[in-house]
Amino acid sequence: MNTDNLKISLKVLVVVTLTLFRIAVNTATATTYYVSTTGDDTNSGTSQTFPFKTIGKVNALTLNPGDKVLFKCGDVWRAETLRIIWSGTASAPITFGSYPAGCTNKPIFLGTQAIADWTLSSGNIYVADLSAETNSGKFPSGINQLFRDGQRLLLGRWPNLDVSDDANFNGGYSTIDSLPTTTQITDSALPPQDWTGAIAHIKSQRWRILNREVVGTGSTTLTLNETISCRDGCAGWGYFLNNHLGTLDQDGEWYYDATNKKVYVYSVSGPPANMEGSVILEDSSPLTHGSIMLGHVSLLPIAYVIIENFEIKNWFNHGIGTPLSLKGDVYHHITIQNTTIRDVNATGINLSTGIWDATNGRNGYRGGRNMTLLNNVIEGANHFGIMGYLAESTIQDNSVKNIGLIENLGKSGMGCEISGTESCNEDGTGIEIRRHLVEDSGHSNTVQYNRIEKSAYTGIDILGPNNVVQYNAIEQACYAKGDCGGIRTFYQVSTDLTSTKVYNVTLKNNIILDSVGNVDGVIATYRQQFGVGLYIDGYSRDVTLSNNTIINATNAGILFRKSTGRIEYNTVYNAASEGSLYAGLIQVDDLGLTASISRVTSASNRLYGLNEKAWTFFVEKMSNLLASNNNYFFHPSVDKNIALTNWDGRRTLTEWQAYSGMDGNSKKNWFTLNAGDSPRSVILYNDTKSPKSFDLGVGHYQDLNQKAANGIVTLQPFTSIILVKLHDNIIEVHLKQGSTPLPKASKYNFGMVNVGSGLTKTFTIENTAGTADLILSGSPRVAISGTHAADFTVTRQPASPVAPGESVTFDLRFAPGATGIRTAIVSIANNDSDENPYTLTLYGGGPQGRLLWARPAAEGSAVVWALDDAGNFLGGQNYTVGSGWYANEVAYPGTNGYLLWTRPAAEGRAVIWTIDASGSFLSGQLYTAGPGYYATGVTYTGTNGYLLWARPAAEGRAVLWTLNTKGNFVSGKLYTAGPGYYATDFAHNGSNGYLLWARPAAEGKAVLWTLDAGGNFVNGKLYTAGPGYYATGFAHSGTNGYLLWTRPSSEGKSVVWTLTDSGNFLNGKLYTVGSGWYATGYDQMANVVKSSRIKADENAVAYIMVRKAGNGNGTIIAGDQICGAGCQELILPYNDMQSVILQILPDESSVFGYWQDEKGILYTDIYYAQPGDIVYAVFEKK
Repeated sequence: MNTDNLKISLKVLVVVTLTLFRIAVNTATATTYYVSTTGDDTNSGTSQTFPFKTIGKVNALTLNPGDKVLFKCGDVWRAETLRIIWSGTASAPITFGSYPAGCTNKPIFLGTQAIADWTLSSGNIYVADLSAETNSGKFPSGINQLFRDGQRLLLGRWPNLDVSDDANFNGGYSTIDSLPTTTQITDSALPPQDWTGAIAHIKSQRWRILNREVVGTGSTTLTLNETISCRDGCAGWGYFLNNHLGTLDQDGEWYYDATNKKVYVYSVSGPPANMEGSVILEDSSPLTHGSIMLGHVSLLPIAYVIIENFEIKNWFNHGIGTPLSLKGDVYHHITIQNTTIRDVNATGINLSTGIWDATNGRNGYRGGRNMTLLNNVIEGANHFGIMGYLAESTIQDNSVKNIGLIENLGKSGMGCEISGTESCNEDGTGIEIRRHLVEDSGHSNTVQYNRIEKSAYTGIDILGPNNVVQYNAIEQACYAKGDCGGIRTFYQVSTDLTSTKVYNVTLKNNIILDSVGNVDGVIATYRQQFGVGLYIDGYSRDVTLSNNTIINATNAGILFRKSTGRIEYNTVYNAASEGSLYAGLIQVDDLGLTASISRVTSASNRLYGLNEKAWTFFVEKMSNLLASNNNYFFHPSVDKNIALTNWDGRRTLTEWQAYSGMDGNSKKNWFTLNAGDSPRSVILYNDTKSPKSFDLGVGHYQDLNQKAANGIVTLQPFTSIILVKLHDNIIEVHLKQGSTPLPKASKYNFGMVNVGSGLTKTFTIENTAGTADLILSGSPRVAISGTHAADFTVTRQPASPVAPGESVTFDLRFAPGATGIRTAIVSIANNDSDENPYTLTLYGGGPQGRLLWARPAAEGSAVVWALDDAGNFLGGQNYTVGSGWYANEVAYPGTNGYLLWTRPAAEGRAVIWTIDASGSFLSGQLYTAGPGYYATGVTYTGTNGYLLWARPAAEGRAVLWTLNTKGNFVSGKLYTAGPGYYATDFAHNGSNGYLLWARPAAEGKAVLWTLDAGGNFVNGKLYTAGPGYYATGFAHSGTNGYLLWTRPSSEGKSVVWTLTDSGNFLNGKLYTVGSGWYATGYDQMANVVKSSRIKADENAVAYIMVRKAGNGNGTIIAGDQICGAGCQELILPYNDMQSVILQILPDESSVFGYWQDEKGILYTDIYYAQPGDIVYAVFEKK
């Protein structure tokens, strides 16, 4: 490159003056400016009420570090270029963005102006004069794109895109008959007219479309402004013409006459309406401007700038551009994010500037360093999506679509200059990292998580060293050109690898789909689609390809050509899919050179061929391959699928191993197909950033290692798997619970279920493949064994046999007999040869206690810990209700639990969630006490619920609501302890109530009131834990009390005191969850849901009868006597004031109601019995 051509006349005084001025203003206070099309440039611009109006006003601002310029969302600015010429700092960047924050209708920089005043020219062709009437003054240099109703129209062309292929036409190209001179082409199909001024777009290579102006015409001859050359001569290659009035013959086609400033449109519906043209804002050639310009040619480079949340549409050149040249240094530390760029005639984001008199680095082309292009959308650009000489930059999470599509191309085509010898090979690339001097450009970039769809040429092109390209999804690359790839590396300037400037490149975890390799307009000799997945070419050195997936490339999946590197852990499926040309899924060659250049190692690749002319592996010379092993060579219909040179024939894996001494541990397909058979394989891939699941339905599949894959298959981000569907007559047992698959030898967790209650789940057995019946051959068909088998019961056995594609169900109940983790094994004997017996490990917890940890109300979430009878952690379950709710208590009186969520006291509202035995949400009920009341406690007995509302501690009062079994309000009772006391919890053991009053944490004290059955005060007891402890919860099991003391949430700790039945301290246990958590509730299950003590009269021999009553059922336990499901009564003898504790266990469909004697309900937990008395245990249906 001649760097002298980069110089621009510039007075040093100007540079110095601007530099000093910037230093002077950098200390100014940061300012936010607002811009709206409803504003006024005479406004201050510093408020949304008084915004500026125009981009020209913004361009005239002097901006300081930290300043922001925000454009109003939804507003549209037309044909105004935003020029960014000021720099921020690392800590105070200058931001160009939008307001209000979070808007989705971005500010629009529109490159068009309306075109009106259409008149009929001839036939269906209408004309508008851009220099006259309402169009005057809006188009100083004309237009180069035309839009109707916002949609880009096709520049008139010959031949039309839809012309039928024959001897003269191919894919919308006409065919060159001959090249009389280097500036002339002949074509017998050329329509007879004067084509002077038209632009000829000539396919001279599979990867190149030249642009030439027609300067003279004969009957079948076009004379061009510059020489052309084509591979193997130009005869037979294709071309098309545009930019000429004579091409207009289809609706919407247009032409611009630059000499007379007139636009012509072919319209079948009368005078055109809603027409707009892209305004050309410069007269230079080539065009350099963008809608947003990063700097100015006569000023210093900019740095530390953020550009975000704009929409740029329909511009005559680039979406975002850079100066053609800069003095001293290049722009750097610029972030472009969340910006949409659509339908620009050149490049979406163009980062290409010549540096002269370099003060940092060397003279030459650069594209910025430490640049960040993040989460942008670029669609419909005609030259490139993103192109630049970047260094040390990141291109991430961008969507690049429809780049260089033939139907969108204007006069400039894909970007080749009309004059000169530019080769234009890479035009139409989605993302290109260019390189000039390797020290300053093209190196150390990361390109990741981008999605590229339909790029005319390569998806991602890497022309420099030390770059990483990873986790990108590329689909339909090489859409308009051939001999290119999804991702390509290329140097080619040298003829050896020692001096190459493309080295140490890593391509990993990319997914490349359907590389097209378009050959429209290509000479017949080369008219085989040539789309490659990963194309490592032109003296690229030490390129690592790992964990990439290539699917349906028309040519090679991975092509190493005159390059070196490693190929490992890649998956290539159905490469060489075009079918008329032999190619390898992995191909390593030197393009026929006598010298051996390529050096590659291959390991652990999965290669799966479908086409008859696809090699799984091809090397041109054995010296090209340094090592190869642990690969999968699968080609079910072609056994000899490994090739060494085109003429040496194919080899089987066994023959290849013997010949090469390599691939000793590699594998071949374990099944075969006949030529023409439908493939049994399928490839699944995940090209997203989150795990993705695939439902295989009833099919029976295996991976390449013959490992079964059925039901749901989950793939991690940017991974893939090849599966092979097995034949019919296969029996396949498949177990699931609900929609969750349970593979053989997996585990199923019933969750936390209270001792004394149970939880039943329905399981499904499926026969998911084949035509044979699945027979469940065990007796019983589903058997339970293991440590706690008695806790798990099959309450309903499945039917057998199970027809193909059908299913049966069975029910399994978990009723823990004790606290702690309970486990058992399910075994299902069957006739599935590889899954007999089908086993499943069951486990669940029988919790004794539950400890509630709350997050701040702003989060509205909590976790409930289940504890065993020793207080040890069994498991936890998270709950979230939403911001503003605070979890205050948990209660588990029986099968179901209750979780109390409280709103702020200013609202006086709360919700009680009902949760099932496994902790899953069932329902919620809202309660309102009114402002100043705060719900702090909830508990339930067999007959009633109790909801505690606390008043502020300054009052020392609380109200206890009694609820019925449906949760409805029955009555309320007021309690007063006095100022400084705060009611934090209420508990009930079936006989007595317990009301907890906490003093401030600074004191670390609390008082527990005992209430009688009527809720009246009996006594109170003071407890002291010490400063920093706050009493937040109390529970009573019937025999013991449990007092919860909580430390500050910054510690995330709490202590539970165990108390005797009389309230005396027994022991304490510390719990820690971590900072930000606050223990607010504790519940302790009794071994029974309800208990009562019966004493006989003094000196009497009493036979007491305990009988069941009510419409429910359950179990009565009295010492070693048990009255279960088939029993109705117990007869108990007692002497000398002896007592017995009666214990109650309701069944899963019942709750315990109350104790009753002949006179009515018993409100005390001690009953003095007379001989012959009957005591009733009343069970009620839920």
